[in-house]
Amino acid sequence: MINRLHLSTAHILDASFLWISGICLFFVMAMPDGYSAIKTIAFILLFGFTLLECVVQKYTFKTLNLYATGIFVLYFSLSLLYGIHNGYSFSSQDFGLARMFLMNPICSLLIGTGLTLHKRGQYLPGLLVYLGCAICVLNLGIILNGRGVIPNFYVLQLFEIKNNSISETGLFLRISNEPALMFLLPYMIVSLAHIKSHPLSVKICLFVGVAVGCIDTLLSGRKSLELVVGLSSAVFLIQSLRRFSIKTFVKNVLWWSITSVAFILGVKFISQKFAILNIFFSAYQTMSLGLSSAHTGMMSRTENIHYLINGWLENPITFFIGHGLNSYAPESIASWTSKWSYEVFYHALLYQAGLIGLGLLLGAYYLLIRPAAKVYFAKYDTTALACIISSLCFMFTSATNPMIASMWFWIFLWAFYFQYRQLNRKINED
Repeated sequence: MINRLHLSTAHILDASFLWISGICLFFVMAMPDGYSAIKTIAFILLFGFTLLECVVQKYTFKTLNLYATGIFVLYFSLSLLYGIHNGYSFSSQDFGLARMFLMNPICSLLIGTGLTLHKRGQYLPGLLVYLGCAICVLNLGIILNGRGVIPNFYVLQLFEIKNNSISETGLFLRISNEPALMFLLPYMIVSLAHIKSHPLSVKICLFVGVAVGCIDTLLSGRKSLELVVGLSSAVFLIQSLRRFSIKTFVKNVLWWSITSVAFILGVKFISQKFAILNIFFSAYQTMSLGLSSAHTGMMSRTENIHYLINGWLENPITFFIGHGLNSYAPESIASWTSKWSYEVFYHALLYQAGLIGLGLLLGAYYLLIRPAAKVYFAKYDTTALACIISSLCFMFTSATNPMIASMWFWIFLWAFYFQYRQLNRKINED
């Protein structure tokens, strides 16, 4: 009786943590801009709950993880102080910089641990699919609401649309949560390669999320989102061929036929509502314009890269440690509010923290995703591959957008690390 009571209590705690963390992560990923106070409170509660649980359960962190996190935080703390010493300002407007490199590593380690304590890690794939499907469907709701197709529900008013220009000449629909799709959509697409391993609710959300997400991608005109969707689709096809069998082939054809029909009908419906004759040609024109060297955004990034690289190569000291975490190239400032916040993130990090700083960031990513890679090559596990491809896509798209600062991304990386480290142990024991 006592064992059953302990078991039910553990299940209640696990379910409560997953629900709370799922809601917090959805709120942060779906609405990244605005509501900072609410999101901060949500993360503090999640952080506090995880810390309390680790203390009560007497959880022991691996020494290597603590040392690695400590070295990361220490280096970038010193880099920030070095930047201040070099005369670069640091005020309340620059708090995001400190949060990105000093607070996020510690918070993501703890919350990522909480997501995989006990046997919670087994629910991580479902959580990612539910989050991805919900954000994709809500984005489509925002689009349809903007054209008066569906009522103006209150929840749709919480999302920020940065640009809402859709016509024959171009598609420029920018919703602030697109960075989340650059991680979640590739994850869902690759996961389709082994869909039978998921429960029915997850299967349904996978197909709905992918079909609706592809429509969102088409309408967004976001080049980086289109590229990662194309890349993950290619990985899906390759992975599907690895598991080829007549039965699997028939099932995949059936499911993909349903998804394709839903996608085509959805595109046709939206094309009619937006009065666009050929939405695919409009998407092609948008991408061609964005990749043109005459495009304003491309010209700005090219100029930033030129001055940042020149500043990085200024002397041996700046080559290795940069000018300071809060520094910026005086000839090419990112913005007047946050002068250090460049869209070309990796080039800016070289200028600011040098080769050591960039090496620490890429090294942290490698160490966290390495257990998933080991599991994939040992078992050709599709879920592990989905984690690898989705995180790689996100790292790739961060080259032209500083979204790698998102805490939720590092929370999931730590969760992948702990989950697949446990699986590696089981594989080695077997």
